[in-house]
Amino acid sequence: MHPFPRKKSHLDSQGKTAAAAMALLDVIEERLHEKDAARRLREEIGLNWSMITAVQYLSGKEAIGAVARLPADWSHGGRTRKDVLHAIILAADAVNNARPDGQTLCASYLAKHLKGMDREALLAQVEERGAG
Repeated sequence: MHPFPRKKSHLDSQGKTAAAAMALLDVIEERLHEKDAARRLREEIGLNWSMITAVQYLSGKEAIGAVARLPADWSHGGRTRKDVLHAIILAADAVNNARPDGQTLCASYLAKHLKGMDREALLAQVEERGAG
């Protein structure tokens, strides 16, 4: 018997992306403590989710594809599609810069692509495109 039970999430990729993005943004904006965010992720997505899992997931292909399929006017819990895009960029930036040895936290194509880019300029571009 495995000491850490595995449980499939009832959420699809868009649901997981939204839940992970909202948790990450709530922690960054200090609306939620990291431990409470991890608890919420486990309740909403599954047993093995944490803030590290959320960051890694958001910087990956599945989350990027999921946000691309969200309607432009999507919103949930006061968050918009643009907010989810911001969370994805923040997550990719985090996996690039989390380790002091300069290695990425996970094998994220987006993180590698964004390496060396100005995060603030990229966020401004996302906002500009979202407003257009």
